[in-house]
Amino acid sequence: QQQQQQQQQQEDGRAAKQQKTDIREVVCPWWNRPYADQLSDKMTTVNNTLRSLSEKVAHSYGRHEKPEWLSTALKRKGKEAMPLPGIVRSPQLNGYRNKAEFTIGLDAHDQPMVGFLLGNYVDGVTAVADPSGCRHMSPTSLAYAAAMNQFLRSSQNKLPVWDKRQGRGFWRLLTVREGHSESFLPLPVPASAAAAAAAAAAA
Repeated sequence: QQQQQQQQQQEDGRAAKQQKTDIREVVCPWWNRPYADQLSDKMTTVNNTLRSLSEKVAHSYGRHEKPEWLSTALKRKGKEAMPLPGIVRSPQLNGYRNKAEFTIGLDAHDQPMVGFLLGNYVDGVTAVADPSGCRHMSPTSLAYAAAMNQFLRSSQNKLPVWDKRQGRGFWRLLTVREGHSESFLPLPVPASAAAAAAAAAAA
């Protein structure tokens, strides 16, 4: 029994360490980083990859004659396999996702929640958090998530949400895919909840 308690304490400690308190740190960890800095970091990452490619290919040739593109690459200041003009800036920084897959489960207070996991399940994290603060999610998808969440917590819902700890439940996933003029909700939702979502999206 003492061994079981120690094991449980270790698992709880690991979960506490891995579980975030802000869902934005999980699904969009650069949410608070200036966009110009994000582009600079991406530029550096791609250039490093291109340099690594040149070096690895050059190593494979050894002392043998190298192809023209590789010789040219090795003469560049950064030895990149090809020149990189830059990273194209996105014209839209917020609400650009046209597809959202929300996890349905229990939040940190064991209440039904439609959102995202606060960490990795393999690390023992099972709590689902409210996605409303995630800037990459569209207002439409967030409105449907809020409406579904309202339904799950109402007396209209007769089925339990999925409990990862117990491995049972019914509601597990909400997918919202947006077209140019419509949004598709491939899960049955009562008319009142769907109407509330449509009204929230239009507001």
